[in-house]
Amino acid sequence: MGRRLETEHVRPAPNMNSISSDSSSTTEREVAVGFARALVVLKPRKATPFYARHPWVFDSAVDRIEGECADGDVVDLVSEKRKFIARGIINRRSRLTVRLYTWKSSQGLDDDFWRQRIERAVMLRSQLGYDQPTAAARLVYSEADGLSGLVVDRYAGHLVVQVNSLAVALRANRLVELLTDQLAPDSITVRCDAGIAKAEGIVLSGRASSAFGAEEISAAQQDAEEPDAEEPEPAPIQGGENGGELGAGLGPCPLAPSPLVEGLRWGRQPSGLVFIEEHGLRYGVDLLAGQKTGFYLDQRENRLATARYLGGRQVLDLFCYSGGFSLTASRLGAAREVLGIDTSDRAVALARANAELNGVTNVRFEQGDGFQALDEFLSAGRRFEGVVLDPPKFTRSRQSVDDALRAYHRLNRVAVDLLEPGGILVTCSCSGSVSREDFLQMLAVVAQKCGRDIQVLEQRGASPDHPVSATCPESEYLKCFICRVG
Repeated sequence: MGRRLETEHVRPAPNMNSISSDSSSTTEREVAVGFARALVVLKPRKATPFYARHPWVFDSAVDRIEGECADGDVVDLVSEKRKFIARGIINRRSRLTVRLYTWKSSQGLDDDFWRQRIERAVMLRSQLGYDQPTAAARLVYSEADGLSGLVVDRYAGHLVVQVNSLAVALRANRLVELLTDQLAPDSITVRCDAGIAKAEGIVLSGRASSAFGAEEISAAQQDAEEPDAEEPEPAPIQGGENGGELGAGLGPCPLAPSPLVEGLRWGRQPSGLVFIEEHGLRYGVDLLAGQKTGFYLDQRENRLATARYLGGRQVLDLFCYSGGFSLTASRLGAAREVLGIDTSDRAVALARANAELNGVTNVRFEQGDGFQALDEFLSAGRRFEGVVLDPPKFTRSRQSVDDALRAYHRLNRVAVDLLEPGGILVTCSCSGSVSREDFLQMLAVVAQKCGRDIQVLEQRGASPDHPVSATCPESEYLKCFICRVG
């Protein structure tokens, strides 16, 4: 039998459909592997979202914790009347105090649970046709696959595990083993963004070297200072009734857990870049220091859809990263000429290498600030027949949505001013807190201020390997609007 993802001694699981009012501590009860060490009791009138299967329990919803547990332990969420709701993993270092994984009282969060959830997620990607051996795909997408805090991307034969929660960080070793057993990859690399690590109380250790030099690695780390756009953003909440510190009223936080070791965790480290294929094009991917997990997999189908509108056009691709939209527009869309701009020297170098790899000669890449480049083009009277905008995340919470919308408005207004009549605007937002309605209203204001018609031809989202959970709408974050500007 393989090792378990929990450290409790194996004992019979209690029947948790109706929690006894016995006040004896959990340490005195028998606890089976993957079952709860403690009860998280909700405040009155706070249970409805969790009966509806939303997986996030914030500290403001919690009344108390009964029993002893460490951050990272399995706990049961119960109503104020002590009725079982769901089972999850606690982390009092985060405002997101409990991540819920199962609503079945008989199901433990043991090896079998994690293995079956991973198998189910991988099977979906196979059914979608996203299992080509030389391609790339998201195999596990956190809440959307019932595995909150875990992202697994495959690049050809190599896996990148993105750790987005303390619950996953403390189980990383065993998850690597499970992924190795199930998928037999060439290598497994573990990554965790610094912003997420700070929010979750994860101690990081051992960031490995990259296919690039130390300067480029530093730039990549700076790019990842804040949580990835693909980790769903919690709604803003107020502090607990006791106010002030995180976890107030939830009991003491244990000592810091063991550090999460980043970098290569299994197999042989690729010598340089890993090469993938998408829509007949090849791309080099840096698994250790590339943005996100190395490539913007969520835009896979949007790149192809965009290319169909750009035939024979002169195109500007802002925030181009490694050239996905640019090269697809040229090779598959027959764009006449494409200029890609990105603020990162490392990204521009990679984009140029990808253009050379594919023999594309009508695409040029330059380093520069996106906003500044737009202003300079406008001042110079430059015009384009197509503009692609795929900027980084502009907000990390709903509290700053207005600031984000102002940034999107400025960006899109100048882009519209640069477009010839009948031009194509492809505008994206990876800010999960900005809704589709917000984004469309922003475009309406742009049309009004510019005095030009904007027709939305397609409203798109992330590729199907990034599904949206119906009970966790925050798992929808990417918006891609393909528009015609009159």
